[in-house]
Amino acid sequence: LQSRWTAAGLDPAGVRRVDCRELRRDVIRFLTLGQDEASRVEAIHDAARRALEHLEAHDYPLSLIHIDPTVNNIRLGPHGVKFIDFEGAVAAPAPLGCELMIAQFEHANPCWPAGLSDHLRAAYARRWSESAAGQLRMWSGSLRLIARIMVAMVHWRVLSERIETGEWQGPV
Repeated sequence: LQSRWTAAGLDPAGVRRVDCRELRRDVIRFLTLGQDEASRVEAIHDAARRALEHLEAHDYPLSLIHIDPTVNNIRLGPHGVKFIDFEGAVAAPAPLGCELMIAQFEHANPCWPAGLSDHLRAAYARRWSESAAGQLRMWSGSLRLIARIMVAMVHWRVLSERIETGEWQGPV
């Protein structure tokens, strides 16, 4: 889906583009929500800052990113894979989409097989090189950290919204 979207040169006005500086601000705000363990928060903050600097410095192709690729938003059928709930989709560095999906799968499945994530990353990069979108060089662990933080941010937002609407109740 991503490589086809990118190869077609689609740039729909309704898809918000991720600005790396804006993402950095959001990640830092999220990481400083509970500063009771200052040294731990500082270490995570520094790692996130380095990861975001890496993302800003590399010229990854932009593509459509499903910001919440939970297992509930992916349907396997006789005609392939279908994704639903794209209302939060953004245009962002393409490998971030792969990392978001892998982070969600790892989070949802405590028995995730060792090595499967690296296999999926390699298959993803190979698919890009086979498509009209061209070569996608492999990426570092920086995108993995950003993806995990973004997954946590999505879950926190959903939790906050559901508590605010009264759908869920109790202490956070």
